[in-house]
Amino acid sequence: MEFVLWIAPLIVLLASCTRGIFGFGDSLVAVPLLMLVMAPMEAVATVALVSLAQGMLMLARERRDIDWSASRRLLLAAAIGVPFGLLTLKAMPVIWVKRTLAVVLIGYATRSLLGAKLPEIRSGRAAAVAGFLSGALGAAYNFAGPPVILYSSMAKWSASRTRATLQAFFTPLGVIVGGAHLIYGSFTPKVLEISLICLPAMVLGVFIGGMISRKVDASTFRKVLDVVLICLGITLWL
Repeated sequence: MEFVLWIAPLIVLLASCTRGIFGFGDSLVAVPLLMLVMAPMEAVATVALVSLAQGMLMLARERRDIDWSASRRLLLAAAIGVPFGLLTLKAMPVIWVKRTLAVVLIGYATRSLLGAKLPEIRSGRAAAVAGFLSGALGAAYNFAGPPVILYSSMAKWSASRTRATLQAFFTPLGVIVGGAHLIYGSFTPKVLEISLICLPAMVLGVFIGGMISRKVDASTFRKVLDVVLICLGITLWL
């Protein structure tokens, strides 16, 4: 237990720094690493709690950069997509969905890295489609992130706009996820203790990530984001 209390804040620091830079990615970093030292359900519940606190912190800190119009479209469409995902996508083999998403993410990001001229998406319909898919995939398989993240990349949002607007989407979803964990009884005394100990590391990670993001120019941010999308695609495929 003592080892977990020492290593968990370091993992959360790295994960929070990642989200502080890109606006997402904390769960992708934290969950697999925490599962090495904690039970899977405890790791997921801990990340859900810390991630919710982080989302609220980033919302308060970066609210001026939020594209409220886009976030409203994404959230409304996601709410419509949830029942569709539960009723329709749930019946599909999860491996098909994972690998379809993986191909789309890797294909798009690779073309972008190679310098191919890709269309810039600005329409509200594209945001609605991304939100709908995010809600459907999140309800069916807990894959809410990829469609919205891909949309933010295709819309060519700036680093600050990406980071802030994604919080306005993911944080309300985090409230729902946290509520589900609360009902399920996942927030055990151990989870609450580790989450509380990790909060200072989370705050520090957000601060460091924000500083790094502000020092990175737009072109570099786009390239690094493409690499992150490829890594996300590979993770889904595997």
